[in-house]
Amino acid sequence: MTSLDATGVKSIQGMLAAQPTADASEARDRLWAITGELRGKLLGRFELTPGAAAAPFRVYSTPDRSCRGEMLVFSGAAIDYMASAWIGNPSAGFSNLHLNIWLRPHLRVPNLSIVFGTVPDLFFFADYVPRADLWTDLEYLDRYYEPVNRRALELRADDRLRPFISQSVYIRQAQSPCALCFTAPLRDDTLALAGDLAHEMLDRWLTWMDSPEPTPEHERSALARRDLAIRRATALRDPANSIGERMFGKAYARKLLEALWGVSLESQPC
Repeated sequence: MTSLDATGVKSIQGMLAAQPTADASEARDRLWAITGELRGKLLGRFELTPGAAAAPFRVYSTPDRSCRGEMLVFSGAAIDYMASAWIGNPSAGFSNLHLNIWLRPHLRVPNLSIVFGTVPDLFFFADYVPRADLWTDLEYLDRYYEPVNRRALELRADDRLRPFISQSVYIRQAQSPCALCFTAPLRDDTLALAGDLAHEMLDRWLTWMDSPEPTPEHERSALARRDLAIRRATALRDPANSIGERMFGKAYARKLLEALWGVSLESQPC
């Protein structure tokens, strides 16, 4: 298997299969430390309560400890569900780290998703998840995405970074026009860049939360349903789910997904 299909579009599984096994434990440690810095900013800013959903997965592993993970989830008055987690087999080159923030429906600020990975190259994704139709709500587009546009275009010109284009039609349509999604050689400078970009994305989001845009009361129920549907769809349709299933088995991997996204996946068509 190669990392590219005939069209040049990538898959995580293909990238892992195409490259020699490389120990990415040190990089995983560094990325998890960066995730901890981001989590610390959020815990310092918001009053958040640890969630019980992830308690069984606070620290977990296969019996031989080759595949491991950690997960913390929180909620509060402004944040409906925040997950900070990692899963992987770093010594074999694979790790996947998440920081997902889903706001309560009385706020209209975009949600925030930041993902790091080793595949075994560096993988980085960060996006403000829209909570409005960007095709028609041009005020929302201009408020939250126009300020990020120049930065996103600058990164397209960075020759260290390779745009990552998913094979999944759902994943491609689920990204905003200013989503940052790339792979890069696993080096000190690219790890530092990924950390800087993650802090930049979070800091900008925190400025929006200084005076957060409210959702009109009559739109809040629909927004809550939309957010939940996106979380469920993302959990079900992530192409990388098969990696977790191989490491931990399908049933356990499904429980991990439910805790990561804060949704039930039972009998929920998507």
